[in-house]
Amino acid sequence: MGRPRNKDVDRRILTAAIELFVRAGWQDFVIEEVARRARVGKASIYLRWSDREALLRDALLAFFTPWPVVPTGSFREELQALVRAVLSELSADIGWSISRVQSDPDIPAGIAQLCRGLIAERVAVVERLVESAKQRGEIPADAPTRLIMETVTGAALGHAGLARYSEPAPHGRDDPDDFARTLVDFLYPAFCRSSG
Repeated sequence: MGRPRNKDVDRRILTAAIELFVRAGWQDFVIEEVARRARVGKASIYLRWSDREALLRDALLAFFTPWPVVPTGSFREELQALVRAVLSELSADIGWSISRVQSDPDIPAGIAQLCRGLIAERVAVVERLVESAKQRGEIPADAPTRLIMETVTGAALGHAGLARYSEPAPHGRDDPDDFARTLVDFLYPAFCRSSG
């Protein structure tokens, strides 16, 4: 039995892996560059992971956390919490790594499948919120669940992208609560109308 693994080294490698993947994509996701960014030797990585696909899979899983959004009795507040959760996730590289997987034509099938599962967890959170709001009568029974999800999360994604890559900063960049309130106040009346 060898020495126990150093958790600090593991974390540095996984962090470097996510950072590199988000910036460079799969084609340029190479062990040598991960090692350089993590300030470790390549051997340290190969002792832990057999190849770059295993490394990226573990990095995605290490940093992925479920959205902490549950039905509370107020759909407006739940939507605001959802927007804040999306913005929080997108304030770090892990949030952008899922988008990178979806847009990278060279991504291995196993990584693509993993991300489909992670996205399905996200979809399930929003479906629970919408169904709960329907049962409480806050929104019509025929309100389009998928469209609500895509509208809210898409707007948060677009806002986070502008905040990350543009100058001057868009409205509310430094205050996720302000942006969440503004967005939900704008969208909420549409969600309360029947889709029929």
